[in-house]
Amino acid sequence: MNFPKRSILCRRSVLLLSFMLFPAGASGLSLLTEPFLQLPGEDSVVVAWMTEFEGTAHTVTYGTDLDQTAVAVTSRLTRMFEDGSSDLFNPSGNRIHSSFTERPVWRHEAVVTGLVAGERVPYFVTSEDGSASVVSGTYTLQPKPAPGQAVQIVLTSDHQNRAMNPGTWQKLVETVGTPDLVLMAGDYADHPNRASEWYDRQNESRPPYFPTKQGTIQNLFPDHPYAGGEVLQHAPIMGVPGNHEVSGRFAKHAQGAGINAVWNDPQPRWYAEVRYDQRVAAGELTPPEDPEEAAAFRAQWIEDHSFEMTSFLEIWTHPDDSPGGEGYWSISYGDVFIIGMHVNTLWRHWHLRRGKFSEQHLNNTDEWGFGDMFFEDFSVGSEQYEWLVDVLASEEFQNSKYRVLMGHKSMFGLGDNALPVMANPIATITYEWAGGRLRTMQWEGDVETFVNEVQPKARRGEIVHVYYEYPIENDIWKNDIEPLLLEHEVQLVLTGHSHLWNRSRVGLLNYLESSNYGDTHGVGYADENIEVVRAPWANFPGEEGSILGPDPADYPRTGDPHGRPAIFPTHANPEQLWNSAVGHEVPFISSNDIGVFTVLDTGTGLVRSWAYNWHDPESEPILFDVFPLNPDFHSWARAAWDETGVEELEPGDDPGGLGIPLALRYALGLDARAPDRALLPAVLRHDDPETGEEYVVLQYQRRVFSSGVNITLEGADAPGAWSVLNDPLLLDLAGDGERDILSFRDTVPVAPDQPRFLRLKVEVEE
Repeated sequence: MNFPKRSILCRRSVLLLSFMLFPAGASGLSLLTEPFLQLPGEDSVVVAWMTEFEGTAHTVTYGTDLDQTAVAVTSRLTRMFEDGSSDLFNPSGNRIHSSFTERPVWRHEAVVTGLVAGERVPYFVTSEDGSASVVSGTYTLQPKPAPGQAVQIVLTSDHQNRAMNPGTWQKLVETVGTPDLVLMAGDYADHPNRASEWYDRQNESRPPYFPTKQGTIQNLFPDHPYAGGEVLQHAPIMGVPGNHEVSGRFAKHAQGAGINAVWNDPQPRWYAEVRYDQRVAAGELTPPEDPEEAAAFRAQWIEDHSFEMTSFLEIWTHPDDSPGGEGYWSISYGDVFIIGMHVNTLWRHWHLRRGKFSEQHLNNTDEWGFGDMFFEDFSVGSEQYEWLVDVLASEEFQNSKYRVLMGHKSMFGLGDNALPVMANPIATITYEWAGGRLRTMQWEGDVETFVNEVQPKARRGEIVHVYYEYPIENDIWKNDIEPLLLEHEVQLVLTGHSHLWNRSRVGLLNYLESSNYGDTHGVGYADENIEVVRAPWANFPGEEGSILGPDPADYPRTGDPHGRPAIFPTHANPEQLWNSAVGHEVPFISSNDIGVFTVLDTGTGLVRSWAYNWHDPESEPILFDVFPLNPDFHSWARAAWDETGVEELEPGDDPGGLGIPLALRYALGLDARAPDRALLPAVLRHDDPETGEEYVVLQYQRRVFSSGVNITLEGADAPGAWSVLNDPLLLDLAGDGERDILSFRDTVPVAPDQPRFLRLKVEVEE
């Protein structure tokens, strides 16, 4: 990138200037966060904030005249810790924590009621501890919007303490003002149980979560070029768990494991259940005699020996309307119905040790990683699937204008993290048998086979290799969930996981990943202009040192794994503009220098994405992509023209003077902002009388004598694989003197059971 680099302040110089997130008041007390909003209701909203003292009273003062009070309920976060990897230092520059240490953090939550949709009122919070008190700044809050009320909703994910967070949230507020709601598709912080990653981490290149989104980052780093964005004080945030919200076997801390090691060390629930029963049977565990106490003991042991997302559930408040509690949920918000799903797999590394594809401790199953395992089942017949079916059938969903679903793991994607696809790992286990001869068995994850066949082989020391595969045809999302969403006309799926911006469409269902905050995870995309670029740790079939399996089709090196076409940005191409190594358009942003933010405007139904130069705080963001959630003509026109008065346009208008009526541009998908460039018009078929073969025919009209408009006919066996038809047969030419009507025939006959597509490519000379 050809950016002027801004030097990052050295840690010691920053630490000598500031230790606390907020300066202490005259009382000596301070808030750990400013207040943030949660769970909007019809006439209410939840206000929450954090302190490092329990306090004696905590209240919210609110109302037009600040004359109403709501009393908060206080609870201690049960899994807030620091350790030797926490970036917290004393005035001498020495680390405050050298080993695993519990950190006291209290959360205060009050429900503010009596609110009116569309009316923001001021509020502030007060925390008291005996005779001392501390007061927050004054902000605004409101309940859910009424139907028809236009709101701005931020679409985001994968903040993970990345360097571009302060700049992105500041530019967001400067560009669109204060949003009304934030949707977060997972991966809030790197390690959910490390308190400093949320509140006061003293590392400018990996800033803490709350200050970047509350506009207080300069309290930590006075010379930081960005202040962050004052957002969470005014806009509720609602999210779903990403893989970084799930921490591994908590019991490992007792063996001296630190926060990082425990986070990436989960095992499946079923395995913990098996081991609990085995250890009880062997006399290694003794449950309490009381049945209720025994059940609680068992549940806690299983969680401590598998995985948990306690901090996610304790910090944030979501609807509790599902079998998964607040882990997955649904809510209506004005004209939008929002579904939050838990669709996560563990991210294992690609290396040859315990990773995505292999195991390291072959004959000690207590140390197996079980590959990219799922944390929550969402396949047909699961509790989450059945809950989703009920939500999609609900009257509230059916009556909604906009239908949005979010989940963390990439369902569509160009990034490395789109692979493997969302399929349960299938293990091929090689073991010694009969005098050292080797045999293999396949294990597809069922508990009975594991207990009766796999574990005994491990106990006897017979296993010599374990390899996991993720067959692309077993993708649970593609097979079970996507058809359901298409059937019920869900318009947008917000995803994350690869730290990119990219999008696609299947029918009228838009996929969007807007998660580029730095530490991008590589992008698998290649065309005639660019060679595939992947993260250095991702080895693929045919490459030297590859650890993947025998079928390269399961791990495509480029593009979306299922071949969904990547959509190019509609208004500008930031990678092409700002990356000197890219001299052409690309359908993604994969950068540690370009910040991205995306907003859904329910007044227009448009999803807009902006990009900015992170190294230049004075630079203005550019609008680089716009698409409508509704496929109607005027929604397309708003996205295509982005002007006032669009509602007055008629389908036959030609405001650009291109010689092509708006209706034709809309129907043919000639504009990148059209609802679906792959939705081609109804085709005609032509039977060749000499050969008997059938051909596809495309008919269109053009203005006679139009200049500066070049029209090319392209054909494809699948949308996204277009090639120019050099000599299409002109079957018919008619017109009215002002417009010609042309019918062109494809150059390739239609094969049995083989789809064929034609489209027009329109280029306008500058």
